[in-house]
Amino acid sequence: MEQIHSLLLLCIGLGAMTITAALAVTFINVTGAQQVVNRPLPNLGSSQCAFVFEGNTLIDATTDGAELLDSVDMNTDDWSRILIALAPSIPDIRSQLMRLEDEGSIEVLSKTGEIALEAEKFGDVRTLSLSGPTTHLGTALEQMTTSAEEGELAALRRFSASTGLLFWEKNAEGVITWANPAYVDMVEQLQTSGQPAEWPLPELFTGIDDTTDGAMHRRTLPVEAAGEEAHFDITVTRIGPTTVFQAQPVDRLIRAERALNEFIQSLSQTFAHLPTGLAIFNRSRNLIVFNPALTDLSDLDPGFLSSRPSLSAFLDQLRDRQRMPEPKHYKTWRDKIATLEAEASNGTFQETWDLPGCNTLRVTGKPHPGGAIALLFEDISNEITHTRRYNARLETYQSVLDALDCAAAVFTHTGELALSNAAYQAEWTPLPGEGRGTSILEASKSWSARCRPSPIWSDARDFIAAEGERAEWEGDVRLNTGVTVQARFIPIVGRASLVIFDPQTTPHKHTAHQGQVIAV
Repeated sequence: MEQIHSLLLLCIGLGAMTITAALAVTFINVTGAQQVVNRPLPNLGSSQCAFVFEGNTLIDATTDGAELLDSVDMNTDDWSRILIALAPSIPDIRSQLMRLEDEGSIEVLSKTGEIALEAEKFGDVRTLSLSGPTTHLGTALEQMTTSAEEGELAALRRFSASTGLLFWEKNAEGVITWANPAYVDMVEQLQTSGQPAEWPLPELFTGIDDTTDGAMHRRTLPVEAAGEEAHFDITVTRIGPTTVFQAQPVDRLIRAERALNEFIQSLSQTFAHLPTGLAIFNRSRNLIVFNPALTDLSDLDPGFLSSRPSLSAFLDQLRDRQRMPEPKHYKTWRDKIATLEAEASNGTFQETWDLPGCNTLRVTGKPHPGGAIALLFEDISNEITHTRRYNARLETYQSVLDALDCAAAVFTHTGELALSNAAYQAEWTPLPGEGRGTSILEASKSWSARCRPSPIWSDARDFIAAEGERAEWEGDVRLNTGVTVQARFIPIVGRASLVIFDPQTTPHKHTAHQGQVIAV
């Protein structure tokens, strides 16, 4: 510093030299090499401390100017750094320099009046130079540099004192050489003597690998006042022979993790009684929740499921154990599952898997907030069996009706067409779209349109909608073509009704019979 100060005094003594000699002052650019610009540098006079900025970037500075700027070690642009360095001597430096935009050049005095700051603006280039008596300027530069360094040190001290983090530093011999107030307070809190901490401070955390830079460890400390432990995540940073440690309290994180685990366990206990297999995958597509029903339906080992397998690995295991049908393009299908959330706008994923051994699973995938996916596995083997039996019965009934020469139709107790044979569909449903589900009102209108006027249709509607005991009855109607047709109305099981239209060569009267209910 004394050599730099001597150089400053020498430079000040040359203040009366011509402008040509003044331009011989060495300028150092920010990269350490001589700066070459496409335009002449502005006239900085004989100042020993000068700067050239293009925008907010320093492109040239005298040796002392560069030293002053380097005293501000902050992650910001060069223009802001020099303002921070000059602020202790010129408190209103920011507002004063704003005048450059309108005036082009200004001169500002320090708060002591002994140092002058000259500033000029040439397009997007700004120059700053400090001048003053030799003794005062040299002292002022030292004070500015020291003030900037002390300001930064004070800020770091305030941060280390106010933060809840514990910081400490160890030398190559493993001795603690520095610690922030939070660490010292923790030492005093844990020691039983009740006396202030003494140096060298003891190590609060043991068994930490301090040879690996960036390593992280989780440690606990007993907190007697709370009757529990305090948890910390400790980060190790090596700086030459020195090792710096940072301990961050993570009690809230630990409590959140415990609460989450308890919540998951509660869900698991709830899902344990469900017959539906459940598999929940998180955003990373790892299995995080499953219930016992899943192990039964998937035939997967509980140990494998507990290892938090990925969705792809889960599906691969299902495929290997033949617990899913072999898709034609397995990889494409698996990718479709993985992107289920993106496809959720078009509906949830659902497939029916027919497995060996007459087992059938319904697999449903539903997206959840946060990118999670839930897969539900339902054993619908009995449902499928009942459905197949029901469909088989319907096919049998349909075959029986189709074997009849006359037209026949079955209406439910609610008056909807349930079954009809080919003859009925060909002769008595001229309206397009008339079929299963057609109401008795619509059907009777269709019948009436094909026949001459007859009161039988009103009686037919009343019969099909009637409650309680009903008796079979019949009556003749004449088609518009002149053909006579016998219409029979027969009660069957389930309060349903069978309607038969049989063309006749001999007319029949409108009669009712006390017959038995026919089971179809």
